[in-house]
Amino acid sequence: MEKLSNDLRHPSADWLIQHSSDYPVGPTALQVGGLTLLHDYSCRLDDQNGKNMLCQKMKLFRKAGAAVFSGEGGFPGSGGITLRQTIRYAANHARITSDWHWCRDGLIKDACELGSFFLPGNWHKVFLFPAPADLEQGKTPGWQELPKNGVLEFSPLPLLLVCVNDSGQQLEFGLGDDLWRSIHGLFPQARQVLRLINSRRGLLCQRCIAVAEAEQPLQPEVREYRFTSYLAWSAPALLRPAPDPHRYRPLSFTARGELERQELLSCGDCPSISLDFRTLPLPRQARRSGDGEFCWESKITQKYVRRIIRQLADYAQQGALLIRGGMNPGLCLDGVHCSRRGPTPHWDLLAILDVSTWMRQRLGEQWEIDILQPEPWHSLVSLSCLGASNGFRLPADQDGEEEEE
Repeated sequence: MEKLSNDLRHPSADWLIQHSSDYPVGPTALQVGGLTLLHDYSCRLDDQNGKNMLCQKMKLFRKAGAAVFSGEGGFPGSGGITLRQTIRYAANHARITSDWHWCRDGLIKDACELGSFFLPGNWHKVFLFPAPADLEQGKTPGWQELPKNGVLEFSPLPLLLVCVNDSGQQLEFGLGDDLWRSIHGLFPQARQVLRLINSRRGLLCQRCIAVAEAEQPLQPEVREYRFTSYLAWSAPALLRPAPDPHRYRPLSFTARGELERQELLSCGDCPSISLDFRTLPLPRQARRSGDGEFCWESKITQKYVRRIIRQLADYAQQGALLIRGGMNPGLCLDGVHCSRRGPTPHWDLLAILDVSTWMRQRLGEQWEIDILQPEPWHSLVSLSCLGASNGFRLPADQDGEEEEE
């Protein structure tokens, strides 16, 4: 584990993340191509925001090819409410885990925000992927124009949103895998809302996870609350040209879910291989309850795929890998995938990002990796750089097996 400075710069993607030493959440800024894309990824509890928090811990370090920020702080006058945040940076995304510690007599008199931020510049449209409840009511993903000087509100919180500015840059943010936690929230009956306020200065995104009614403060139960989320952004330097399918040799899987050894041995010292994970002989328990494809939150799915990637890494130090299908996200209710009983709403985009990060770490920088996506996932910036350089690998780094937990 190597400590890092407060400025995290990807060596080949031309982006810079900034954290402040006395700011236990963050980041305070994201720059892409030398221009600021995002300011002050923050939180708020009534009239206290992240800048008012008392910083208790803060560190940045490398782990398993990623850069990791860890911070913790308390809100003055709240009676002991604290927030701990862990952010893992790799390629063009940030995976964010937020743990609230709610104390006795802790109240929400106005609103509690988590993951709010400001985007300077001119932003003109958004791609909305509705909340699971709205999807059940027939709403579909699609583009919407932003009012030039106005407000858009979405309630409940959408699954994800992609913002686009006049330069074509994109900033995507969304809910993590634990949808059951996001749906339940800090207080079951509290309204949740995403508010977009567009002005000449830029776009303010307010993500409220609990809104109190007038003169009716909320008092969440005394316990720990965990929410996961993510950010992703345009990284043109990491994009690869569309792969030529004729360049790759398709390989099949055995009944045990491994690569055919004789097929692999015939590929040479620098193989060009294509795989279709949809054809893996996985049991029914690994499939999503919705579309029937494999759920990447399932430990079974990850076990099989990691074994295949290890086969490739042990076979050759360099090569080209094309994943033709089976690595796209979806919604699922099977609680077994999350080690929970009964129907448990979740989705697996973060698991796909994690596996992609691990895959790059395990294969090393001498492998080319391309992962194809169907619509509507093809248009998401979070999935545009799957398999790209994580950016924070050390020469002595190994598997990073802790990613499997």
